[in-house]
Amino acid sequence: MTRQHVVDVCVVGGGAAGTMAAVAAKRAGARVTLVRRGDGATQQSSGAVDVAEDHGGRPLGPRRHALEGGLPYLDAARSVAHAYPAHPYARAEGCLEAIPEALRMLGEVARGVALVGREDGNNLVMPTTLGTFKRTAWVQGSMVGASLGRGRTGVTLVVHVPHLAQGDGHVVAATLQHVAGLGDGGRDALGQVEVVTLSAVTSQEDALMPVWHLAGRLLSDAVKNALVDVVMDASRRFGPVAAVVLPPAFGGVGSAAWVTEVSAALGMPVGEMLSAPASVPGLRLQNALDEGAAREGVDILDAQVTHARVEKGRVIQLHARPAAGVDEHLIKPRAVVMCTGKYLSGGIRRDGTFVEPLLNLPLFLDNVPVSAGFIGAHVAERPEDPQPFMRVGVLTDGEMRPLDHGQAAPALTGVFAAGSLLAGYDPGRMGTGLGLAAVTGMLAGRAAVAFLAR
Repeated sequence: MTRQHVVDVCVVGGGAAGTMAAVAAKRAGARVTLVRRGDGATQQSSGAVDVAEDHGGRPLGPRRHALEGGLPYLDAARSVAHAYPAHPYARAEGCLEAIPEALRMLGEVARGVALVGREDGNNLVMPTTLGTFKRTAWVQGSMVGASLGRGRTGVTLVVHVPHLAQGDGHVVAATLQHVAGLGDGGRDALGQVEVVTLSAVTSQEDALMPVWHLAGRLLSDAVKNALVDVVMDASRRFGPVAAVVLPPAFGGVGSAAWVTEVSAALGMPVGEMLSAPASVPGLRLQNALDEGAAREGVDILDAQVTHARVEKGRVIQLHARPAAGVDEHLIKPRAVVMCTGKYLSGGIRRDGTFVEPLLNLPLFLDNVPVSAGFIGAHVAERPEDPQPFMRVGVLTDGEMRPLDHGQAAPALTGVFAAGSLLAGYDPGRMGTGLGLAAVTGMLAGRAAVAFLAR
């Protein structure tokens, strides 16, 4: 059976960029359908919202402390736009000015995770499961208590939960101290760091359990009481506590409340460290975005867009098929917003060269077309070097419209793009991750509705 949907705006892709585009278009009065096939980059993210970071090119050492946040994130975003003319911050009209509004809107949509940042506009300095420090604009309420930075006094307690797949407390604590010691504060830059073990809440068999299943089980009064007991014992032994750092494995959308209860019981800051994939905080954020989009009245279709019908330079139909079932959905949109991501979510494929598989949109590395040629020409020899292929994507004009090969005109009429599908930036290396997804998604959704009003 074929089910037909006649809509004003169809958003393809359901991560942070897609959700923001759909909600922005819905708030502007459009009939909106969001089509998403499942897992994407947001679900695999750390769960934090990066806007930008900038240390003025100063490496760790005598001139920079490892716990220094750098420029305020809005100033850092301006610095990024100046340094990288192909970056979406530089290309999208009004993008930099729209960042504060996009963050507020993201917080409203994903209110289930209680996103929060510093009031002074500086980046938070957060520990990660790798034992490194990450600078980020906003984090979930369950994380903020783990922020470190300069000026904190007291011992940092890193909680070790045996048999977790990531966040080994002993490794995290040792690496944090080592990395902090590389900066101008020396080996004692972070102060005293101690590991406390939360025993008897996991078993050896749990090491094989998907982390999100185990995380839900940890949200119990028994675990809470055990955690309070071990931390209070440690505080009696080591003195005042600056922060209690948890592994990122304490529940679903409602976990911010659980961590807040632990913090209140202890009278100390408590928070989760940032995650690597598979990411409980990333899944939690995606769940909150899904709930927020539904609450806003966005029609969400869990299906994969298999192909599109384009006539006279305009998308006439999109065909989508759910993973389960035989029904096909025929979507007839007046405008389309592409938020399909990059390699992880299939928005760009690598098959000898680079391909945008749905609409065959031209792809660029920064400002240079890469629709022809060998992909290996855009891979650095050393893994630790910047990888040019990560900056490949769709190049847009100031109104978020994908450009043709000659960059002279939109490739298709009524098509817009946002998120990591965009060219000119590497989400992993440039520190402009979910913050960029939020602001470009919001702008693309609004641009789609403005196009319909012409």
